[in-house]
Amino acid sequence: MSESNQINSIKRAFSVLETLYKSSEPMGVSALAAAHGLPKVTMFRILASLLECDAVRKDEDGKYSLGMIYVRYGERLRRDVSLNSIAEPILRDLRDSTHEAVNLGILYKDMVVNSFTLPGDSFLITSRALPLSPLHCSAMGKIFLSHMEDAEIEAYFRSDLTQRTVYTITTAAVFLKEKAEILSTHVSFDREEYEYGMFCIGAPVYSYNGTLIAAISLSGPTSRLKYRGLDHIVQLVSAAAKAISQAASEARLSSAN
Repeated sequence: MSESNQINSIKRAFSVLETLYKSSEPMGVSALAAAHGLPKVTMFRILASLLECDAVRKDEDGKYSLGMIYVRYGERLRRDVSLNSIAEPILRDLRDSTHEAVNLGILYKDMVVNSFTLPGDSFLITSRALPLSPLHCSAMGKIFLSHMEDAEIEAYFRSDLTQRTVYTITTAAVFLKEKAEILSTHVSFDREEYEYGMFCIGAPVYSYNGTLIAAISLSGPTSRLKYRGLDHIVQLVSAAAKAISQAASEARLSSAN
């Protein structure tokens, strides 16, 4: 068999596996052959090879479904996959399309810890930003804060909070009004609340069961973000967060670890 034929055979085999994956019930040789526009004898040979490798299994009615080998592969993949590895290519696309700094953050006690960061175009404030951010005056922090119960939020604001700029929210009453908007739009903003001149957009990342497991953010100088199109950038951040959530759901991640 030529190299070209070998490659085509591999492609056909994976195409068959994809069809079985999408099917809600086992499929017979005839149905699979018709779905792929192949002679039954060709499909039979493909299935025989996959059966030998435990990639498919055959029931008593002669119909095929995915083999148990994928259970082992799936468990190994879940052990090897982290939220950082899932988020990196999506965040890299976001950074490359906006040229601004992007972050992935997780909640640790009353702080956000940046677990992954990609720098954007040069800007002194973002270059000196620390990997820890408070909840009340950072875009990612507001995402986590907005998912807390009102009583937890009130307790948080009773602690000794730093008012970093004149825009920093330091009372629960003010934040609770913003909480409703964050939960409705799934977007948060740091409007120069952490540092003068810096604007930040945050969005939530959810697990497969709908639990908040992380947040992402994009930050840059206020004037530059407005010049580049703030509304458009907000849409890109929101889309990136949804893409990461979808990938995390498909990987069945229940936490950021």
